[in-house]
Amino acid sequence: MLSLQNAKIYKLDANPVTVEKWYQLENMKTYCDFFKLFQYNFDADNEE
Repeated sequence: MLSLQNAKIYKLDANPVTVEKWYQLENMKTYCDFFKLFQYNFDADNEE
């Protein structure tokens, strides 16, 4: 939903509030790092 075309995302933690791209938000970077760290769990070749 955050990456919808022409969507405005407000960074409420900033003072003053700013408009950001979804990929510039710190929480999105945290999710990205997390999934990169555990990417092997999503690989098709991974079988437990």
